Amino acid sequence: MARPHERRKIFVCLLFAALAVGLSLFAAGETTQQNALRGLAKRGVEQLSRVANLEGDAGERLAGEALRVQITQDGGPRWVRDELLKVLVDNPFLEPSDATQNALRVEIVSDMNTIVLQLHLYRRGWVVRGAEPFRVRVMPWVPTLVMALAAVAALVRRRPVLGLVMAGVLGQVLLLCLPSESPFVTRSWSDEVASGPLLAFMDGVGRGPQGAAMGAGILVFCLMLAVFDHHRSRGKVGSMTLRQTGWVAMLVAIGGLAWVDCSARTSWFASLGGWQGNLVLLLLLCAWMPAIHGSWERRHG
Repeated sequence: MARPHERRKIFVCLLFAALAVGLSLFAAGETTQQNALRGLAKRGVEQLSRVANLEGDAGERLAGEALRVQITQDGGPRWVRDELLKVLVDNPFLEPSDATQNALRVEIVSDMNTIVLQLHLYRRGWVVRGAEPFRVRVMPWVPTLVMALAAVAALVRRRPVLGLVMAGVLGQVLLLCLPSESPFVTRSWSDEVASGPLLAFMDGVGRGPQGAAMGAGILVFCLMLAVFDHHRSRGKVGSMTLRQTGWVAMLVAIGGLAWVDCSARTSWFASLGGWQGNLVLLLLLCAWMPAIHGSWERRHG
């Protein structure tokens, strides 16, 4: 039977977890949709710049100056054009202008939980577009739910590593089971992950030597944390060997990346632009505090 202070920890964890999940159901508002669309538009403009031969392999501008385009919108709310303008301000290859015959047509299809974006560039009688439209789900409650369940599991088992791995696996499984209401053909799980925001970001960062250096730095950082943790807990009851600690660090990295991918594909990070998303993040951190404290007690108690 659980002791009184352990029951209090479980109650606090369940309370904050339930509040986080309940509030996340209301975090898919207009602010989240705008941030999610801005991310899609950025990826779409970058792809269009490469397809239209405006950007070189090394990211350089092939033309002498940015191509001036007039934005036209097909479908979607009125703020779509404003979000696209914000993206073009930071893009060195396309420049918004009303005094040109070149057109950048943005096509939006959206429903309750999915936004689909397709960009078309009309230039000198040619129409250029990407291979397929970009899409993102607006379902921030999914990563919130799995992270809340993971916090409870980590507290009960006193193993935060188990919670992180559980959050990543459950998030991917839940996304796989939830059908998309997009009018386009449903893609496989591997295609969804491959075209998701996380791998797109890693692909952008990974170009050139700086990407390889960053990847090597992250790997070395994880190994150093594993070694330090092993030396700190060596000789204590229940301590792990260096090999076991390395495997735990790898599981944490895999589970964390799986949850980050789930969060990116459901606009959880986009929801942090509003007060609901920030409050959900705070509640999740509070839900995890008892689990982290319980793990510390197990190691040092």
